[in-house]
Amino acid sequence: MNISVRIKKRRLELNYSQSYVATATGISQSYYNKIENGQCRRLSFGLLARIATALEIEVAVLASPPPRFPQLRMKEPPTG
Repeated sequence: MNISVRIKKRRLELNYSQSYVATATGISQSYYNKIENGQCRRLSFGLLARIATALEIEVAVLASPPPRFPQLRMKEPPTG
């Protein structure tokens, strides 16, 4: 799950509108929409922090990489 998906998911959990979060972070609603839809390639840490504050969540939760699971391989059954 990337940052834009986490941001949108959290906003929906709080039942906030895009307009509300955009106003709370000091950006336009159209720019916020681009962030949520993954059309904004780079977010400054400052903007990410303002979004996190508006969404009542830690920046680390929004920015954390997805968990990686080791690839599992099935063992060959013993022969004999």
